[in-house]
Amino acid sequence: MTASAGRGIGGLVRRPGAILVVVVVLLAVLPFGLAPYALGVVALGLVYGLFTYGLDLSWGRVGLISVGQAAFFGLGAYALTIGVSLGVPWMLAAALGVVIAAGIAGLIAQIALAVKGETAVPLFILFTLGISQLLQRVATSMPEVTGGSNGMVAPTLDLVPTYYLVLAVTVVVVGLTFRFFVAGRRGAFQLAVLVNPARAEHLGISVRGTQTAAFMISAAVSAVAGALFAPVAGLVTPATLGLALSTSVLTWLAVGGKGSLIGPFLGAVLLTVAAQTLGRTWQSWYVFGVAALFILVVRFAPGGVAGGARRLLLGRSEVLRVPSARPVRRPSAPPPTDAPLLQVEGVDQRFGRSSVLQDISLTVRSGQCVALIGPNGAGKSTLLSVIAGLLRPSAGRVLLRGEDVTLYGVDRRARLGIGRLFQVPSVFTALSVADNLTLAALSGGSTDKAPADARLAGELSMAERRHLELDMVLRGPSDLVLLDEPAAGLSHADARTLAQRLRRVVADTGCGMVVVEHDMEIVREIADRVVVLSNGAIIASGTMDEIVAHDAVRHAYLGS
Repeated sequence: MTASAGRGIGGLVRRPGAILVVVVVLLAVLPFGLAPYALGVVALGLVYGLFTYGLDLSWGRVGLISVGQAAFFGLGAYALTIGVSLGVPWMLAAALGVVIAAGIAGLIAQIALAVKGETAVPLFILFTLGISQLLQRVATSMPEVTGGSNGMVAPTLDLVPTYYLVLAVTVVVVGLTFRFFVAGRRGAFQLAVLVNPARAEHLGISVRGTQTAAFMISAAVSAVAGALFAPVAGLVTPATLGLALSTSVLTWLAVGGKGSLIGPFLGAVLLTVAAQTLGRTWQSWYVFGVAALFILVVRFAPGGVAGGARRLLLGRSEVLRVPSARPVRRPSAPPPTDAPLLQVEGVDQRFGRSSVLQDISLTVRSGQCVALIGPNGAGKSTLLSVIAGLLRPSAGRVLLRGEDVTLYGVDRRARLGIGRLFQVPSVFTALSVADNLTLAALSGGSTDKAPADARLAGELSMAERRHLELDMVLRGPSDLVLLDEPAAGLSHADARTLAQRLRRVVADTGCGMVVVEHDMEIVREIADRVVVLSNGAIIASGTMDEIVAHDAVRHAYLGS
């Protein structure tokens, strides 16, 4: 390959839109050169490619793995077939299937993702598997409507018109979803949720809302693919709703490559063609080979065929990039009032019979830094989680600028002006420094341009990550900044530098700060007021000098 040819191919690979145009043109001329059987196989591959692309919108974009995606594919196929048999126009019947699929997906996501923590993902997987098995059972047990186990004969067209219908619908659906859902601000928020959902939520991005929308669009696209499958296959059976097809589409996406425009179609078309050729001759070996290929790809080539092709042509792996978009418009800051910035009133926090916080009351004003100190297990980090919205108090309330935010979630409080830094710096490690700051600006409404720093955040030192995390928080509407042991893991010199910067941030921005810290030098340097917790209760409050001289504080720390 010549250097100029390499540059030409590399330039093409960098422009997915150009690749799409080339592929569509090639597909458009296929009917003039392929035998009818081969053209039918390609049409089926395109249908399965659109189906796989639908799964990618949830698994590849926001990390939701649906193991029952065939439920939505089958819904689209049955909706078209049953609707046309009843005299409903084709487009209306297909649209009904799409709406029903999206509605079911939204309901599943809202229920499963309402659970916080690590339980949400297994519950979501269980729900998607359950809906697939349920719909397959319904299709089998209603022969008068669905044809039962034998299925239904679907309406068909001539082969060439069917092929062009599939191609046209695929191009339109991919173009619309990419333009309005994958690109721009929505795509940026999806990337944030995929890479680091906790940080995304604390930047004001609704993780549950983003994932729900993604899964609904994913189901809708899969239903469109199912509606196209009916005239291509000519027969719709309960198998189109079942686990076998759901497993196949997971394999197609893994092999083709998640999170790319061309990967889902590559995986689906390649394996469909292989199934129609090799699979007919060596059926048992073919199934074994596909299973082995899936394991190898997941283990050694997570980028799939698309990622491998990019590495081969460009000599490097694809780096996740934030789509270009405009910042979110945030409401203007409320006018200054005499009300404190933060009020915590009579907060209790219990986990079962264990009481972690007891009758905590705390006030923070703008331009003030309040340090929370105390022995390990005193409840300091728990109090920060209550203020941030990660925990809902068992009793009491939290007010921000006089507004009761006790029932608000993390993302809503972040949009109102509460930013948080974690014990371990929480950044988007798979993204560049510039893209980290861009994401923070998009969610926070900042128009400041991110510096052109191409270093991956995951390759930064601990101190650099801490400063990056602070930069991200400050790009949002953070009138109140919560910091959980910001100096942990830093050298003495880096800790001093951070303390000086925190002091400047308070002075320059007028924000309020609540800092949990064990380093008393840091506390003395940055805190206007120190609050001491022990066994979940406040035992002292005052300046650092007053706290040092307090008998109860000495007893809490020294035991005497």
